[in-house]
Amino acid sequence: AKETYLEEELHQEQEEETVSTEVEKKQVTLHIRKVIADLDERSRRIVEYRLFEEKSYKEIGELVGIREATAKVLFSRAKVKIRERLKEEYGYEI
Repeated sequence: AKETYLEEELHQEQEEETVSTEVEKKQVTLHIRKVIADLDERSRRIVEYRLFEEKSYKEIGELVGIREATAKVLFSRAKVKIRERLKEEYGYEI
């Protein structure tokens, strides 16, 4: 069955919303990566190991040369910094 004009319009709007949402997601991801890249080197490495490589705190500690508990604390502090910067610079509430 052929789509009616209204169905075609609704379908078009849904596609546009999907594209818009995908663009927004990519933009947010870029902003998050920029904020992470701007962290001090140790914090950045800890965040990257934890989020992108899914390392345990024990593994992170071994890689960075710190205790597991210190890795947890530094990751937690880095998350706070990331959230603050995202809110200040881009208005994100994450």
